[in-house]
Amino acid sequence: MINKRLFGSSLKPNVKKILEFRQGDDIVETTPGDSIDGTVTGQREPFRLDDKTPFVRMWTSVKLIEPSVLVDITKQEVENDPDLNFELQENDGSYSVDTSNFPAFIPADQVDKVVSSDLEKKYGSDLIVPVRENKEIIGYAIKKKTRQENFVRKIYEVGNHTYQENYGEVKVNESVGSPLEVLGNGGVDDYQELLPSELNKNQYLKPQAGITSISSETEGALGVIKKTTVNFVVHNFQDYDKIYNKYFLKPGATIFVDFGWSDIKNLYRPSQLLDNEDNIQNYLYSESDIDGDGAGDGFITSNQGKVEVLQGIVNDYDSKVLPNGSVECSVTLTSSNNALLGLSLDEKIVSRVKDTLQRGILYLGIRQLVTETDEDLFGQEYNTNDLQQLQSTPNYDSSATTIDEYEKNIKGLAIQQLSGTSGPEGNAIRTGIFVDSLAADNIYIAWGLFEDLIINSQFGFGKSKQDIELSKSFQVTLNSETSFTKWSKLYNERQKTLLRVPEDAPVFVFPDWWADSDPEDIGGSYSFQKNKFPLFDYEEKEKSGIYDSSTDKTTFDKNINGVDGIGRIPIREVFVNIENIISAFESEDSIQAALEKILDDMNEDSDGFFNWSLLVGEPDSQIKVIDKQQAKEEDTEDLFTFKIMSPKSIVQSYDLSFKLPSGNLGNMYAIQGMSHGNSLFTVDTDVLDIAAIGATDAESLSIIYEPDLGSLRLEELLDQKNTAEEETIYDTMEDVFSTNTFSTKVKQVPNLIEGTDPLTTEGVVEDTEISQIQNTETESDELVQKNDRVMELKGYKVAKSFRDYYKIKIIKEAVSKNRPILLPYTLSLTIYGISSILPGDKFKVDYLPQMYLDTTALQTTKVSHDVGPGGWYTTLETQFRLLPTEMNTIQNIDRAKVRLSPTVLNKQSFEEEIEALDGLFNNSELNIKDITPFMTDVKILDLTGKTESKGGRLDYVLSFVTTSELKGILTETSPSKGEISHYDTSFYAYFGIDVPETWQSLSLHNLETYLTQEWYDWVNPVTYLGKQIANYTTGGSDSIYNDIHFRAVTSGIYFYPPHCKLEPNQKYFFMAFGDAYAIVDPRHNGEAIVKYFDDYIGDNSSIF
Repeated sequence: MINKRLFGSSLKPNVKKILEFRQGDDIVETTPGDSIDGTVTGQREPFRLDDKTPFVRMWTSVKLIEPSVLVDITKQEVENDPDLNFELQENDGSYSVDTSNFPAFIPADQVDKVVSSDLEKKYGSDLIVPVRENKEIIGYAIKKKTRQENFVRKIYEVGNHTYQENYGEVKVNESVGSPLEVLGNGGVDDYQELLPSELNKNQYLKPQAGITSISSETEGALGVIKKTTVNFVVHNFQDYDKIYNKYFLKPGATIFVDFGWSDIKNLYRPSQLLDNEDNIQNYLYSESDIDGDGAGDGFITSNQGKVEVLQGIVNDYDSKVLPNGSVECSVTLTSSNNALLGLSLDEKIVSRVKDTLQRGILYLGIRQLVTETDEDLFGQEYNTNDLQQLQSTPNYDSSATTIDEYEKNIKGLAIQQLSGTSGPEGNAIRTGIFVDSLAADNIYIAWGLFEDLIINSQFGFGKSKQDIELSKSFQVTLNSETSFTKWSKLYNERQKTLLRVPEDAPVFVFPDWWADSDPEDIGGSYSFQKNKFPLFDYEEKEKSGIYDSSTDKTTFDKNINGVDGIGRIPIREVFVNIENIISAFESEDSIQAALEKILDDMNEDSDGFFNWSLLVGEPDSQIKVIDKQQAKEEDTEDLFTFKIMSPKSIVQSYDLSFKLPSGNLGNMYAIQGMSHGNSLFTVDTDVLDIAAIGATDAESLSIIYEPDLGSLRLEELLDQKNTAEEETIYDTMEDVFSTNTFSTKVKQVPNLIEGTDPLTTEGVVEDTEISQIQNTETESDELVQKNDRVMELKGYKVAKSFRDYYKIKIIKEAVSKNRPILLPYTLSLTIYGISSILPGDKFKVDYLPQMYLDTTALQTTKVSHDVGPGGWYTTLETQFRLLPTEMNTIQNIDRAKVRLSPTVLNKQSFEEEIEALDGLFNNSELNIKDITPFMTDVKILDLTGKTESKGGRLDYVLSFVTTSELKGILTETSPSKGEISHYDTSFYAYFGIDVPETWQSLSLHNLETYLTQEWYDWVNPVTYLGKQIANYTTGGSDSIYNDIHFRAVTSGIYFYPPHCKLEPNQKYFFMAFGDAYAIVDPRHNGEAIVKYFDDYIGDNSSIF
């Protein structure tokens, strides 16, 4: 359908053709003697506005109905329906339950049969009502909805094709409007009084009502809401009283407005649209060449650019009686999506949302995994107890202990089935529910499931939940199925680490795969299975040769800009932390405010990588989330260009303005001091946005204003200095002293420092007071901080947390060619009326300073239409969008020069079981704070995709370089002393008694070279039995070879990392797993050992 399109696209081809026609792009200048109708040269006739006029129509349709009501199903219905496999017990009065409300119910002992039968599908689970006697559930009543009875329909139109032929009263069904349509029992006369025709009573010979003007515009940052005002006059007061005041000027009334050019082939009849109410979108937007269903193009599709169809609800109106008795009216419509956005949140609603997210979704996820039957070893089917066990849910009568145990068990199942090593995978992606495998403290929900389960299911507008789910007409929903956002493998690395360290969990995580890229080919992701996926874009790319359907969609999306480029992912596939959703609902007072708070959290957590925002959906009754950073990248030469000053220009007005965001004047002034010697690296998006202004002019770095104030303040804005000669604070203070700026007269002290050694030498200043003020608790952190400052002097950016480490690495992606920036330049232009241009659409103009023509495109932010006696005009408000590559002229940073401060390790609660061998029986235990002062140049290693097996068991792996000087036991040079031993730690790979598994695991990582004859005897199936018997009689044995440790016990074998000797200025690997850690030397198979433990650390007794 033509309404399915990516945000930030160029104008639709048909719209572009219309504009090119109007602008005369294909007209060849005529010469004397040429025919102006093109019969000689073959050229077409130029565009003429005087051969067409605009039209406007407003209409509404009302029905007289008997609404559906809830009634109990009868015992006879149950007996006659073979699908209902339960007994319905009549309420004979033996229970203290009202027989009128509950004439019959299902006994409670049959409830498992009820929920597992086809009853839910037939009547809906929300119609199963518990029946209680003295607070105890004794059964369940089943309700059903009666069918809604429709009696009559009346369509009222203003500005239709039927005009009044003479003045006076008209007969029934001969009015200027649509006739009364009887849908049920009765005749026309039975309903004429309630739904009268226009001019049916017109004793003063008044003319019919007419529209004088309309205006329509999008509101909000990207036009998430459409607002339309229709001005019209009702001349016959009887019509105003009985029709317009009653059915048009009514808050909440649904009204349609159609306007366009009169040269369209035909205008649809309202009844035709209403007869397609189950799929109005298909009626309006379908494309026959794509759908292939023979239905032909939809109404808007066949009239792209020429007509607009709006549907909205009345939120404001005004009436004024004129001296001649006519009534001048004005009605303002708001797109119906505002009904959803404007819903208020109260304590009850928030509690329901919170309960659904914290407990309900875990049950929902596990419920989908439960099967009622299974097969035994002989292929015989048998009934399992899983469903009955799961449905043994606590109720309001349950004790706190019962509730707690049930919730703990549900969490346990969720951790087993809905977790992943580094993010959502497997069933977590299929269900849309991901649980952090550590303790289920972090629960994530796919954005698509959040839209469907929370927003649409509980706040959407439609006939039923199924009707809202399908959303094929004008249902009011949140639906982002056509939206993509950016993807980077750096976030997969980040989320794995942040989910395992004692820092704030990420607000969002990326899944391992999406769409139909299911490695087990079970069904695909949640949104793909729900058919809420931007499949149309893959189909378009396949037709243009960009996408090959043999490539799975996840691989294509990740590599859409090259293997090392930034990828994309459908927005509905991204997972969001439920705690952020709950926090937004608790702190805000409306659905819109809560959604915007969640999006703000997502954007902030992405460190500028995302810019998620709300946008009007397809159609206007819907809302969708888009990523303003993920504008569709196209060749700028393919964008339509308005020729502003051409003699054939179709632009009526043109206005360019610049408005600096508040609070950014200082940043702007500072950046004026930039020169070629300054390269910008900052994580402040405000500074980046201002710096982008300078990126439009490549020569700006060579020009400064006088008097020259230098770049001092600019350097303060930079988060990283770009020179290895960066001054220390001591150098800075020396400069301050030498300028006499802050120097004062003091009493100087001769021979203040004894001897000639520099202060960097230990013991130069000896004073007992110094030793008294030193704090041993903070000494480790202080030494680490000093090492960090040395790294900063070398030009590195040192992060003080894991989160900051990834923020610095990722910021390169956010500020370079992958971050399209909207500049604070706005351009407004007015053209002859045209439809089908949406906020986000891009184009160019040819009348701008050259630096903007070369570096920017225009992106539509607001669309306004005005139709009146003077014609139909469309105003496009736009903002300059910097072409992605232009930011490279003002920023530069080497991501490889980002390091992690070892202080992050001091903040973790590691076990104190690592020992340093000192040659005695009592080895020295090492605390992590004993090691971090000698760690520098720390980097996080990415192990994803580095082994043939899955990997991902280790929390994280660091590489570091020891300082040039070590202290204490670590300085021992004897081979038998100073080594770090992991033998008593929890850092091991355990294998059961099936020893060949151990050999298989070691062979995978080429570690079999470490095996001694003794070790080989353990893993060789031939000699294993004898070793096992000998080991059983001795109670266990240990073996050491080349510092590789293993311990064989009766139950199996433990494998430990080797001893490690720390030497100055050497590189090492640091592995973390829970509260245990290990250090290995890369020079002694260290990399292989790291990969090995990433695959096998922990219990492996059942993985083969």
